[in-house]
Amino acid sequence: MKNLVIVILSTLLTLCVMEGVLHTPLAEKKIMLSVCGIKVKFQGWLTTARYYQPDPVVGYSGLPYANGKYPNKEHAGGFVVNTRNNLGLVGSRNTARRKPEGVFRILVLGDSQTEGLSLCNSDETFPHVLEQLLNQHRPDLRVEVLNAGVSGYNPLQYFLWYKRYGEELHPDLVVMSVYVGNDVIEMNRFSMIRSLRLVQELSDGSSRLLFLCKALGVNRRLGIQTSIANLSDSWHPGVDIRLGHIWAQSLLQNYFQKQFPDQFKRALTMDFQVLSLMNEEARREKTRWMVFLIPSKLQVEPEDDIEQTERAMKPLHLAWSDITAEKNIERSVARFCQGNGISFLDATSALSLQHRLKKQRLFGKLHWHLNPQGQRSAAELLENYLRPLI
Repeated sequence: MKNLVIVILSTLLTLCVMEGVLHTPLAEKKIMLSVCGIKVKFQGWLTTARYYQPDPVVGYSGLPYANGKYPNKEHAGGFVVNTRNNLGLVGSRNTARRKPEGVFRILVLGDSQTEGLSLCNSDETFPHVLEQLLNQHRPDLRVEVLNAGVSGYNPLQYFLWYKRYGEELHPDLVVMSVYVGNDVIEMNRFSMIRSLRLVQELSDGSSRLLFLCKALGVNRRLGIQTSIANLSDSWHPGVDIRLGHIWAQSLLQNYFQKQFPDQFKRALTMDFQVLSLMNEEARREKTRWMVFLIPSKLQVEPEDDIEQTERAMKPLHLAWSDITAEKNIERSVARFCQGNGISFLDATSALSLQHRLKKQRLFGKLHWHLNPQGQRSAAELLENYLRPLI
């Protein structure tokens, strides 16, 4: 059946993913959704500026014409302005669904690192800067870069959003930004569903991919979700950390790998299955695509505020020798992409080198998102990689 993958995956997604946390000042609301005719109640997160909206396919999505102003002491201006356009994409410039003649359109999928919410202005995000750089260096070609980043998304949501909304934009190139700091632990939500067997049929009906996501019963024996929830209430005094902070997620992902290695591998395998789905879809649609690996602050500048990081590691019983999840994810994704003919760019080495040589902070101090300089550096890497290809 056409689009069966959307119907099955989005139903399960809405049932289990909305405990994911957005990384901004929040106002919690309970929302009733109708997914495939089924009424589903979940605890949703919408910012006070109403930056998101419930979505029956992806769980939630960007709210068209949203505009938010957030205080941020780390930003040079003291605050940031985040906007969304007519399609709910990041930025104030409206987007025509039908691609204009003579335009090379790039669609960037991703999470909060791509969206830049609360740490960067919308026009400082790497997709926006990438568009400026490509147009400067390719005056013979009009390039349009669309930012579809949404805080809290994981790779499955990237794919679902693209399948439901992205394909109709007819991009010439799709960039899937994979953030190694939390994408695996966020995919773990799906492996927590007991006895879940999910058959996904590609829309052309030519092949099927079977997901066997068997629950390990970990919730019944001090599971990862339960233990994390308990730990969140017992941080040592002076440690500024909440589950909603992306740096907490990075540390928790390392904890997850240490305590539940089999389930960590299962969640990573699910990431690979999503990449396989995207690869099949891109081939069917004859659309070029690539993976852009975004490193975590732990990989690039771990020495920054090391005392607070180590205090946060203490209740998780983590030593620096345990901080290997991001590197393992990076290597595994690179091997998978190489083995399956998927173009990819790993920003880890280049950003780490830039930080060491230029002594530049590329991530925020509190939330560990790419700051404006980090966003520009990411855009420069992508522009250098893409310029010969378009």
